[in-house]
Amino acid sequence: MDTEDRRGRFEKLYRENRGRMLSAAASKGENELLEVEMNHTHALPPAPPAVEWPPAAVCAPAGSRRVRWLFSITPVLIFVLTFTVAATMYRQLYPAHYGVSLPGAVSASSQPVTAWAEAFCARDGQALLDLYDPEARDDFYRLEYVWSLPGETPVIGLPDGPWPEGGRCSAVTEGDRTVITYWAEKDEPHLWAWTQVVRWREENGTYYGRQESFSRNECVISAAQYEEIYGKTVSGTPMDYRTNQEGLWRELEILAGENEIFQRILTDPALSLEYLLNLFGGEGTVIEDPDGRVTVCYRFSDGSQISQAMFRTANGIWLPGG
Repeated sequence: MDTEDRRGRFEKLYRENRGRMLSAAASKGENELLEVEMNHTHALPPAPPAVEWPPAAVCAPAGSRRVRWLFSITPVLIFVLTFTVAATMYRQLYPAHYGVSLPGAVSASSQPVTAWAEAFCARDGQALLDLYDPEARDDFYRLEYVWSLPGETPVIGLPDGPWPEGGRCSAVTEGDRTVITYWAEKDEPHLWAWTQVVRWREENGTYYGRQESFSRNECVISAAQYEEIYGKTVSGTPMDYRTNQEGLWRELEILAGENEIFQRILTDPALSLEYLLNLFGGEGTVIEDPDGRVTVCYRFSDGSQISQAMFRTANGIWLPGG
């Protein structure tokens, strides 16, 4: 029998006998009754001591509990931090393996534009496909320089044609539209300025591109097209043989010395300009000023015209520059 049952039993007996004890008080006196009650009360079992919970002996200080909690989540924090750093480094080292995230508007020097141009120049079909708009992946395999079927590893290039090796290109971006100019070279040697227009679309913070147009500009037939490709002058572009293509014009000197047709073209300022800048359908007029500087005014078939300074190398060929 537990303590509570015993206490209840004694209290019941006490209530049942209280009447008799009160009757006895009349004859024995108040002091004797008090003594009886005291004796009865003392006979009850003592109340159990209050138990403190949780026991103080097993309660750690609050500071200790915080330390143990911190140690318990430390492995998780280390894993998350390591994964984040590794993912960030991988995206920086291999940006072409992703649609590249970029906050705000696309700019000419931004990662999406750079990754696209580098993949194109390197003929990295898979990297270019990864950057291509997922909603237009079927269009990718219909591009003129893609030589693969859907599902195959993308191969890009032109058969027996030039290519912008070494990543020679420039880009101008307005809004979501980028115009990329690639400077493609053949073995002759000869340069072409290819124009590619890319339209960008943002999806969940990531930009994907879609080719809007592509032109190899094999024939420049108007002044407007000339300015669109080269600007008002070729100065500062890869077509400026004086400042940027010293190695190339030396190769042209060798070619002119070995080939009679090239010698006739390259030793005439007007014909050389027409050939090297891919002009078509017009006629050039050579103008020499009193200081000996030579300029070719080229008039296209539509009546528009451009002027381009020419310079002569030590071996007698004329090249655009300046």
